[in-house]
Amino acid sequence: SSDYVFVFALLNSVSPKMISMVRQITDLPLMVGGGIRTAKDAQEKLDAGADLIVIGTAIENDPSFLNEIAAIFQ
Repeated sequence: SSDYVFVFALLNSVSPKMISMVRQITDLPLMVGGGIRTAKDAQEKLDAGADLIVIGTAIENDPSFLNEIAAIFQ
């Protein structure tokens, strides 16, 4: 299935509280984007319940950021 929930904040970051609230009401994969600028930000979103994170702009600005994110999963 290609069903998922996408939570995105254009100007700010999606709060862990919001992610947790959405996670409580759905079992669909939860994708979170916007405002993820550090590995700590990414880890915070994943810990709150995000299944996927969108980090496109951060990687465009600093390609080495991808290595920082990858380290979370090692």
